[in-house]
Amino acid sequence: MIAAAGLLVGVFAGGPAGGATVEVRCELVANGPVIGVRFIVPRGKHVYWTNPGDAGLPTSVEFRLPEGFRAGPLRWAVPEKFVQPGDVTGFGYRRELLVWTRIVGPEGGPPAGSKVRASVSWLECDDRECVSGRAELEAAWPLNQMPDAFDRWASRMPEAGGGAKPAGAPGRWEISIPWTDRSGGVRWVAACDPRAVVTDVVVRAGDPVRIGCTIAPAPGSRLPAGGVEVVVGYKPFWREMKGIAVEIPAGDIR
Repeated sequence: MIAAAGLLVGVFAGGPAGGATVEVRCELVANGPVIGVRFIVPRGKHVYWTNPGDAGLPTSVEFRLPEGFRAGPLRWAVPEKFVQPGDVTGFGYRRELLVWTRIVGPEGGPPAGSKVRASVSWLECDDRECVSGRAELEAAWPLNQMPDAFDRWASRMPEAGGGAKPAGAPGRWEISIPWTDRSGGVRWVAACDPRAVVTDVVVRAGDPVRIGCTIAPAPGSRLPAGGVEVVVGYKPFWREMKGIAVEIPAGDIR
């Protein structure tokens, strides 16, 4: 057990038999009614996005709030793309990750001193091995306030701003994104949900940028009933990864 930022964190490891240990640390933080789990990732390691790519495991965060309150949808920043050993593609985060949500409930938030809890799991990897970790986080309301961290990570959220239309062949799509005032080029295209796979990506530069791709169920999976959100990752010069989120309705991809 370790103490971090005034809260108790129970960390449990499971990994290869070579004695690897969990190094990622996490804590509950807030910015007013917005709460999050902040992961501190050691140099040389990474953790994964909701869609880990060709290998890995999604990072998972489940909040449990005082009676009368609930957590809204989780918010995930645009990840980086990794090319892992064996030419395996992954999506995730280095150095730090903040996953957050907004508290839904009576105005004013939970009563002072009431408990906010989160169950967290992740897979941390470097170029040699991976180790899984999980934690049970608990802290009294109000939580540790970290507005600067939330501002920093909010700037990395995917933007809305693209559209898509069927492109003839089953599962084939053309995504169109206005590129005015953007810099840098498209680096990757991926579905947020690992049950969907994006392949055969063809990018045609211009304004708008047009991206041809195929969206299909992952092996052994069905496409999400509510449709698929696809993120187009691009990197402006000398800046962090950015992205545009595009919704593909379920009825159009089955």
